[in-house]
Amino acid sequence: MGGIIGRIVPSLTEIPGNIRKSLLIGHDGEKYSPVGIEETIAAQSSYIDQIMLYNNQSPYTTALLVPNRDTLGEALARQNLSPATVEGQD
Repeated sequence: MGGIIGRIVPSLTEIPGNIRKSLLIGHDGEKYSPVGIEETIAAQSSYIDQIMLYNNQSPYTTALLVPNRDTLGEALARQNLSPATVEGQD
């Protein structure tokens, strides 16, 4: 069994760090490590707390992003917007 071992409970996803599979496989069979890509993307944006890439022989790679709520909230406040409004969500 490969992949990340974790569990989902109400309001929380817990991933204790046991990653069994550290390579992604592109549609052409090429294997690559997502770690450097994930670290670079997260380091380049203060709006991203965490990122996880996924690909299992697909022609595209999917990214799951965890936003930094504080940084996003501050950016919205500077523009006099609220995340509770349609304008703040656009």
